[in-house]
Amino acid sequence: NREVSACVVHIEAAIRANGRRNLIEGSGFVTQPSGVILTNWHVVDRAEKVSVVVPGRDGRYDAQVIGTDKQTDVAVLRIAPREGEKPFTAARLGDSDQVQVGEWVVAIGNPYGLEGSLSLGIVSAKGRDLRTEQLLNDFIQTDAMIDHGSSGGPLINLRGEVIGINSRGQGRGIGFTIPVDTVM
Repeated sequence: NREVSACVVHIEAAIRANGRRNLIEGSGFVTQPSGVILTNWHVVDRAEKVSVVVPGRDGRYDAQVIGTDKQTDVAVLRIAPREGEKPFTAARLGDSDQVQVGEWVVAIGNPYGLEGSLSLGIVSAKGRDLRTEQLLNDFIQTDAMIDHGSSGGPLINLRGEVIGINSRGQGRGIGFTIPVDTVM
């Protein structure tokens, strides 16, 4: 679905660690046409500067981190359309409580910097506890690929609705997503 892909963004967060500046790449998605974006906390944690690349638009947008929550691994960013630009394409949010094990889903993100990559899979389980300290452990497990750089991208049902934020990949065919109902 072209509309769904248009809402998925590439995020670059500049952090300083050990006296060096490092670039962390991740994904996110627009939730409001005014430029509100959801991503993972771990993508923007300790960032000195965050920029966003929006599909179909030239250049980068400086992003403002307007909220974070380490416990749910969620961050909210804001970008602004440039003068004369149309509003951003926003994702449609679904209801993660209605997700069924065995349901087909699509993970969209920017793994290894490859923008707008899609991966098809199923919901393998719900309510997964990864036993990670200081983190709300109620993940949707999927076999759709969630690789480095896909963090923060949406997990979408076949109706084109976002049902979660991709958070962690644990090897081939094991990925974890934060339910959108938890995010809201």
